[in-house]
Amino acid sequence: MDNLMCQDLLGRPMRIMFSQRDSTLRTTGVGNIFVKGLASSIDGARLHDSFSIFGKILSCKVVCDANGSKGYGFVHFATFEAAEKAIKALDGMLLDDQLVSIGHFKTFEERRVEPQVVAQDNERRYPVPKPFDHLTNLQ
Repeated sequence: MDNLMCQDLLGRPMRIMFSQRDSTLRTTGVGNIFVKGLASSIDGARLHDSFSIFGKILSCKVVCDANGSKGYGFVHFATFEAAEKAIKALDGMLLDDQLVSIGHFKTFEERRVEPQVVAQDNERRYPVPKPFDHLTNLQ
């Protein structure tokens, strides 16, 4: 596995891992982190090496297109604790002379709903007075 990990196969890097019969680990996203701001020189093998000190990695990928790296990737750790250690240690740090931002992976649904929740919370905390609200109390 170590020899073949990230080697090119038909122009794409291989990602090899043991089969997980229990799909809940993969589908729940526990231990899955999102890394953005990656330098174009970082490939899947370098990403794996950079994060492997924090715990067992189930899967690791740098997202690429025809032009090369798109500047972000994913690292899926076996445990939530390993992902937390990686986030605390490397978020906002330089990786290959480029500042990276690291956080827990969020699904599209979670990313879409989050701004709405923040906006509702702000409206509750800081209500905007309606025009002429102060005049209605004079009657």
